[in-house]
Amino acid sequence: MELLQERGAVLCYSDPYIPRLHKMRAHDFSHMTSVPLTVETLRNQDLVLITTDHTNIDYQWLVENSPLVVDTRNATRAVKGGVIKKVVRG
Repeated sequence: MELLQERGAVLCYSDPYIPRLHKMRAHDFSHMTSVPLTVETLRNQDLVLITTDHTNIDYQWLVENSPLVVDTRNATRAVKGGVIKKVVRG
């Protein structure tokens, strides 16, 4: 996240289980709070990155309303259509 911010990225996150980030040893993102997962929020992003596969998120809806999705957890495995880049760990 720090590398992206250093290069000018504006970051936000949405997680129903983590309403606020906390300061860690090497990183301090305590200024960040979870944003609502809405159509407006998704459409205002250049990229949506999935790093956790929550069962309470409608990934079909997320993909349909996002310009580009990078899925590191295979959460979109059942999704039809949309622009998805799946990251395969090997």
